[in-house]
Amino acid sequence: VKIIDFNKYNTFCDIGTGAGFPGIVIKIFFPHLKVTLIDALNKRIDFLNVVISELQLKEIETIHSRIEDYGKNNRELYDIVTARAVTNLSNLLEFAIPIVKVNKYFIAMKGSNNELDTILNASKLLNIKLEDKIEFSLPYEESKRNLIKFVKLDVDENPSRVRDYFLFAIQHILAMLVACITVPFLTGLPVATTLVAAGIGTLCYIFFTKKKSPVFLSSSFAYLSPMSSALAIGLINNAGGNN
Repeated sequence: VKIIDFNKYNTFCDIGTGAGFPGIVIKIFFPHLKVTLIDALNKRIDFLNVVISELQLKEIETIHSRIEDYGKNNRELYDIVTARAVTNLSNLLEFAIPIVKVNKYFIAMKGSNNELDTILNASKLLNIKLEDKIEFSLPYEESKRNLIKFVKLDVDENPSRVRDYFLFAIQHILAMLVACITVPFLTGLPVATTLVAAGIGTLCYIFFTKKKSPVFLSSSFAYLSPMSSALAIGLINNAGGNN
C-alpha cells in the first residue's frame, strides 16, 4: 500500500506466500482483487486453504509449485506480483518477471540495498526498470526493510534492448556476408548455397538456445554460427564430390 495503489489493479500474485503474508492481508483490504498465492510447501498450502475457507474469501486461489516451474507456462498473467525473502533478488526477478504483465509491476521486500546495486546493471536484460524504492522500519525491532518496485517494459519501450536486437541482426548479416566471400573460395561451394547455409546456421543458433531476447549476444558462437554452418556444408559437399 505504501508503494502502489491496489485499487487501480485487478490481478495479484504473492510468490512464496508462506502463511499468507502479504497475500491474504491484501485480499482482505482489497476484496476486488483476483489473488493467487504460490508456495513450494504443500503443508502451507493446506493451511492457507483452511484460512481462506474460514474467512470465506472469494476469488483467491492457492497453488503448490515452485515459482520457476509455475512461470514456464503462466506468462504475463498478473498486474502486481510480490515476494519477500524467497531467494536472492537476481534469481527472484528472473523467475517472477515472466508472470508479470507488460507495463505492470513486481514488488520485492528486502532487508538491504546490497543486491539492488548488482541487479541494476542487468536490468536491460531482464526488460525491467526500477521505478520506486521505499525504506521503512519494522515495528518493535526497528530493523530496516526496503520495498522495491520494478515495472516490466515492452521491448519497444526499452531502447537498450532495441539497440541489442539491431546489433544482433547487423552482426549476423556481416557474418553471413563474410561466409559468402570466404567459404566459396575455400570449398568451391556456390555463393547462393553458402548464403542459405549461413542463414540456417543463424536460425539453428536462435532455435537451440531458445532465447527470445538478445542476452545471447554475449556468446561468441552467435557470431560464428553462420560461418561454421556454411563451412561445414562446403566441406561435406567437397567430401561427397571426392567420393
